[in-house]
Amino acid sequence: MADQACDVGDDPKNFIVPPAYPFTARQLFGQLRSRLADEHQNHPSFERLARMIGRPTSTTHHWFGMYDHPHVIGFMALLERLSSASRLAFIEMHCRVLPTLADPRLAHSPEQDFRFADLLNQAAGLTAVTGGTDYSRTFLLTALGHSFRRCDGRQKPPAGIDVHQPRLFVPVTSLTYIDDSLALHRIRELTLKVWPRIMTSNARLLLFNRVWSLVPEVREDLLRCAQRKNVVIAEERAVGRGGATLAVTVDRGRPASLYEAPTLTRGGAVR
Repeated sequence: MADQACDVGDDPKNFIVPPAYPFTARQLFGQLRSRLADEHQNHPSFERLARMIGRPTSTTHHWFGMYDHPHVIGFMALLERLSSASRLAFIEMHCRVLPTLADPRLAHSPEQDFRFADLLNQAAGLTAVTGGTDYSRTFLLTALGHSFRRCDGRQKPPAGIDVHQPRLFVPVTSLTYIDDSLALHRIRELTLKVWPRIMTSNARLLLFNRVWSLVPEVREDLLRCAQRKNVVIAEERAVGRGGATLAVTVDRGRPASLYEAPTLTRGGAVR
């Protein structure tokens, strides 16, 4: 308190004490919720917000409607002391990429947009995302997961398994993530542990990243499941089974970007 211009202890109601931040934390949370609704074209319920932040629904309701979050105000008071450029750079550094099918890193054409929409809306079938890099395949699979609910907010969220730590991309909240640095036998154990729940879920879209190659004992289940659900798998190499293929092409001159939209080939073997 030594840096303050005067001692406000005798009359705290009439003096304004810095940082005097002009918004309450609840206002910030409420405005962020509104922006999410505009961006996603669907007002997020407390249940959905809870999945996004990994907290119980009761906690989310408390945070958005009751608790005043002094630590959030402290964070904002420090953040606003950065220049605009430094502030944006800080936020970008600490926010993961949110892949969607509208992302500019995916080149677009009316035909490609139709194919992506057709893929998300198909009732059943097996589609393999192959080629490119692990980054590009994971980007596309994650984009499919995030975009599925945006196409129709009434759809059940997708289910599935991604064998990655979600460090680079905002994870799809309804997927199960397994640490890819674990020993192979442990990855298989964890996959088989959650497998019955995923196979019996009411999700219409199932997404699997690296599961086909790392856990071969589930392949027959995936093929059977594709007869009644929409199944998408991402693998480095072709899986050699009937289905469709999304071939991912990566611009080597721009690391971690997709310069050509993946192409969907139907009616033949996965290649």
